[in-house]
Parts: sequence; C-alpha cells; structure tokens
Amino acid sequence: KCLGKIGDVAREGRTVLFVSHNLGAVQQLCSSAIWLEAGTVRERSADVRSVVEHYLAQGDGSSACVAENLPRNRWLEVVSFGLLSRNGRVVSAPVPWHEPVRVRVEAIVKEPDPSLNVGFALYAGGGELLFWSVSTDGEESSWPAMEAGRVVLETEIPAGWLNEGFYRVELIVSLHHREWLSQPGADAPSLTFEIAGGFGQSPHWTSRRPGLMAPVLRWQVAEERTDAGG
Repeated sequence: KCLGKIGDVAREGRTVLFVSHNLGAVQQLCSSAIWLEAGTVRERSADVRSVVEHYLAQGDGSSACVAENLPRNRWLEVVSFGLLSRNGRVVSAPVPWHEPVRVRVEAIVKEPDPSLNVGFALYAGGGELLFWSVSTDGEESSWPAMEAGRVVLETEIPAGWLNEGFYRVELIVSLHHREWLSQPGADAPSLTFEIAGGFGQSPHWTSRRPGLMAPVLRWQVAEERTDAGG
C-alpha cells in the first residue's frame, strides 16, 4: 500500500525521493536513479536498470560467503555458501550462457528436524524475483538426508535459462512453515554472478535478447491433423 501511494503521488507530478535497498521497488517506481557511496554520487542516470546492475556488480568478484556471514542456530551451522562453475571452481568471472551454475551449501546439522529446508532465491539484476528452489521441493523420497553431522548440498541452475546480465542468489534456510533461519528479502546472505556469451548456434542472436530469461526452445512444423469421423 505504501509503495502504491508513492506511485500515485509521483504520477500527480510531485517529486518523490525514494531511498531504499529494495531494488525491485526502485526500478518500478523511479524514473531516474542516484547511487550514493560514502556520501558522494557514484552514478546518476535516467537508465534505472543500468544503475541497479552496476550497484549489484560491485565487490571483489568472489561468489562465496565466509562463515561469519552465515546462519548459525540450534539446528544447523552453515559453513559455506557458494556458486561453482562447471569445473567445480568458485565462480569469479562471467559464466557462459551455455554452462550451468552450481549452488553449493555446506552445513553441520546439529539437531535434525524433518521440516528443515535449505535452498536459494534467484533475482534478476533489477531485483525481480525469478524463482525459489528448496531441498524439499520434490516428492519426500527425493529429499536429501539431513542427519546429524556434516552435509553438503548442491543443485544446478541449468545452462541456457538466463539472459545476459547480473543475477543474485539469496540463501534460504527454514523450518518449513515454522521459523525462518535465513529469510530471502530480509536477512539472507547473498551472492552475485554474471551470465555472458552467445545464445546457441543461431546466427540471429549473438547478444543479449529481450526479457529476463533466454531459453532456446525447439520449434518444428506440426503435422496436419484431420478428424476421422464423418
């Protein structure tokens, strides 16, 4: 309701200064953006998405979190949270479009609980939520064992899903429908990475395509069907 009211006021022709780390709201509401750092203007532009992507791209290029930033509670202690390339190395450069990105979580389970969830939320460079993935998404028989002791969980963001640009993953840890231990959009550790490169073998697409996603779907000529009835 608050964001809606701000939008209404802006549409009335009044100037609104909106200060927030909610990047999706910034992109939705603002017609220009100013990035402030240490009291000085780092960037200013009417291209709000560009400013947001540059803000997300800041840092040392590492795609791994150190232990001090990760959840520790009575149920588990997350030891590492990282993004790996196809060869198993920590992502430190743009990932080619045709390669997957592996999300890896290493933890020590202190108190096993059947409702314990581990996963991630994936956001586009403008702050748009693309999807959540958690360890209990599938049928119960497919859930990874979360027994007492060290556990390493991995999953994959498939190759060819994402468009060129920057993305952010936030760590999800919870007791399902009971308690947040690392809540996306609130207190979750986050990592950023970049997708770059061509889009398959088509000569028509050699740069970023429109949209947030860039899957290559197979098209074919459908067979004509006629009704057998008279």
